[in-house]
Amino acid sequence: MKLSHEHIIPFSGLKDGSHEYDLALTDTFFEAIDYSEVRKGQVAVHLTLQKRPEMLVLEIELDGTVELECDRCSEMYQQAISAERKLVVNLNEDQFSDEDDLMTLPASTHELDLRHYLYEYVMLALPSRRVHPEDPGEPNGCDPVIIQKLEELAAQPETPDVQDDLSDDPRWQALKNIKFDQ
Repeated sequence: MKLSHEHIIPFSGLKDGSHEYDLALTDTFFEAIDYSEVRKGQVAVHLTLQKRPEMLVLEIELDGTVELECDRCSEMYQQAISAERKLVVNLNEDQFSDEDDLMTLPASTHELDLRHYLYEYVMLALPSRRVHPEDPGEPNGCDPVIIQKLEELAAQPETPDVQDDLSDDPRWQALKNIKFDQ
């Protein structure tokens, strides 16, 4: 992940209480992440930070769209995402530790880098099956040429079973004669 300061929250000078931030995850955010499935997107992030002594509680709301590759036809499409997450940051340990939605930082830390967490929350908001959304006029939003080709391939008779090929091989016939202790 390349260095960007847009998603780093300095909290050491903040008073205890609630603080709100509005951030944006744009194409440059996703392009800066190595090996990202998402390369383009526009996601609005509303962040509410509750600062308490030795603790930060972040409520994160994500809403927007990202560009994904369709699992069915391999064409790019826009996927709407929306998610709400909560991250608790404990500030009284001498070393860093990280769990699902709980992070422990040294008390000497003065800023919080949210890039990794925001990216993970976007990825968790994505559906497991990524296909074009259904359009009322189309059976699916996929490329009709690709769908036609897939249907042609599905209609072809299946190739001979591998089991049939193995039964013709005399080495496998010899193995069938092995008797196991019963």
